[in-house]
Amino acid sequence: MTDPNRIALPDDLKGVLRRRNSESLVRIDRARSSRPAGIHVTGTAASGKTEICHLLTRRDGAEIGFADSVEEAAVVVIVVDASAPVGRADVERWRPAFESTPVVLVVNKIDVHRRWREVVDADIEIVAERVPRAVEHSVHPVSARLARAGRESG
Repeated sequence: MTDPNRIALPDDLKGVLRRRNSESLVRIDRARSSRPAGIHVTGTAASGKTEICHLLTRRDGAEIGFADSVEEAAVVVIVVDASAPVGRADVERWRPAFESTPVVLVVNKIDVHRRWREVVDADIEIVAERVPRAVEHSVHPVSARLARAGRESG
């Protein structure tokens, strides 16, 4: 069954893709038929990804679904540490997410790093420089540790 909202690839484009990179037609078709759902959480080592996942699952009793990959996700959450700006290599690794999916960049541990505002500004600049075609992204400075403590104290 053909989706009436789906624009067909022109035959000449299909011909070029078939000659130059036949696997791309399969990937395009797979991407066009996918139905993203859930959140995919990734990030840098020791940034607090696990704590962020835990906080997301306990959000007001709402059912939060997690996706196993960027391709399956409706939203990608990237967790980085507030101690230093994100590395250019990391941004390159996350480029597919930035270019295809809404991304939430979580700068965690702002409670223990005085210069977190400068790190957030640098992170914004690095992402803009490295991924000018980012689909949609937002940056959120947080402290998962303080959020947990606040919830536990009532």
